[in-house]
Amino acid sequence: MDNQYSVFIDAGAVVLLSSTLLAQERQDVLNSVLFAQLVANKKYPEFARAGGWYETYLGVLKDSWLQRSVAWDSFAVDDASKRAMVNWVENRLEAPSARTTIAHVMRAFDDIVHLPDTHPVIERLREQTLRPENDKDGDSPASCNVRLQIIVARQGLLMDSLFVEFKTTVQGASDPLGHLFSTEHVEGNIYLRWFNANLSPVLYGSIREAVVRKLGGKAANNILAVDVQAGEVPLTPEVSL
Repeated sequence: MDNQYSVFIDAGAVVLLSSTLLAQERQDVLNSVLFAQLVANKKYPEFARAGGWYETYLGVLKDSWLQRSVAWDSFAVDDASKRAMVNWVENRLEAPSARTTIAHVMRAFDDIVHLPDTHPVIERLREQTLRPENDKDGDSPASCNVRLQIIVARQGLLMDSLFVEFKTTVQGASDPLGHLFSTEHVEGNIYLRWFNANLSPVLYGSIREAVVRKLGGKAANNILAVDVQAGEVPLTPEVSL
């Protein structure tokens, strides 16, 4: 992974933070993204109403992130195609900054995918991004819903955020990121949402303390700083960003 970016697991999001960001800016990005996810999770638990979840999540972010552009799409996987889902995502987005986001995350994803299934980073992603769906008789799971966010924050507190949702027939999905490299077991449509925004220091500065207070211990429990060479490190006040 390019050492110009640090990689974090932030609940159901893989977050890449540029080394050009200040420590407080990095903390603000991670906390604001986590807070928005937790609010949406509380309103729509267990992957209920993806559209409603995303709108709630985005609505919370809009309190401090100034949206510059947005895009959305849904498409079926071509069974004859051998391209990875990440290529589908790239081709469906026209904005150059979105394609830049894909380029940044690919190496990070490749590193994470090769971690053991029992690695805490993989376990956290599995817990936050996968939900089995039982068959019609309510017995064994017939499919698995996958909901994943990919976020890159760069200099100027500029953020690209991709939200991808789909269903897979693989029940023992050990690694949700692995599906981005193959659409073999994906069924139905792939749903994509993307936005580009700037964090407003003034707006977020007015709510920073309230967000930190409401997160409490949830920040340390939900945010992991990933070092694929040395393992993951829980993000605590003592960890240097």
